[in-house]
Amino acid sequence: MNSTLKALSALLCCLALPALAYNHEEVVGPLPAGKYAVACSNVEIDTARLAQLGGKAADYYEGHTVNGQTRYITDILAHPESAFRFQDRVPAEPLLYPTLFLQRPDFVALVCHPTSRNNTDANYRLPDDGGLVPHMQPAGQPAKIISASEYAVTAGRNIAEKKNIESLCAAKGMRMTEQRRVIARVLAESDDHPDVEELYRRCVKVDDRISISTVYRTMRLFEDAGIIERHDFRDGRARYETSPDIHHDHLINLRNGEVIEFQSEEIERLQAEVARKLGYKLVDHRLELYAVPLSDDKTKR
Repeated sequence: MNSTLKALSALLCCLALPALAYNHEEVVGPLPAGKYAVACSNVEIDTARLAQLGGKAADYYEGHTVNGQTRYITDILAHPESAFRFQDRVPAEPLLYPTLFLQRPDFVALVCHPTSRNNTDANYRLPDDGGLVPHMQPAGQPAKIISASEYAVTAGRNIAEKKNIESLCAAKGMRMTEQRRVIARVLAESDDHPDVEELYRRCVKVDDRISISTVYRTMRLFEDAGIIERHDFRDGRARYETSPDIHHDHLINLRNGEVIEFQSEEIERLQAEVARKLGYKLVDHRLELYAVPLSDDKTKR
């Protein structure tokens, strides 16, 4: 499994039941960073209630006794309705769980997942502990999970089945300079649809001798050879991707410019049927959907 998925599919529990000191701490080394940013569920602390009840936030994370009462993180959540909560039976281990064995208390889990690079949700600093919750999900809003095409990349593939551009150029008899090879590799490794300026910024990190004019000329060369496709997503700049073996369409988020690849057999059948009814056989098409998040409607209410 991809390291990104290994790292991000885990449920990191914020609640530890009362136990002896040796029962609940296991530390593992960090895994390498994956392709995408990380976002997590809402665990915002109500600091006013914390001050009222006393103790430190860490006492509630660990289920310690505060002013004579056993407290849990559920007692100080600012938005309990937005937290990831569940119940589970405590094992029949009275030595480890002297007060709650065989009971079913509330647990709170910090659920983390890959998210788009365009996620602008703020990070959240946990009180006392100082830990950072990246791109914490705002209360009342849906989780910003990566798109289907981005998810496919984390699994080692993508809808477009990215090609080895260098091999395609060689097959067409194209002369490949070292700078063209760098541009080809950077484009092939891109999971989005970069324009020339973005592609240039990425290329100079590999070879600072590459000029933006070289990137422009190379992209035109690749496009004329049918190796890449150029798109105009109404943002005033040409965007590029490798020519896919498998047809896909695009949805463009008008709020942040994110381009999401998708496939729909239903749409394909409908377009072919429309062409047939008009007396034609469909041989190709390009579909672009321009949309805003459904959450926009909720914020207007």
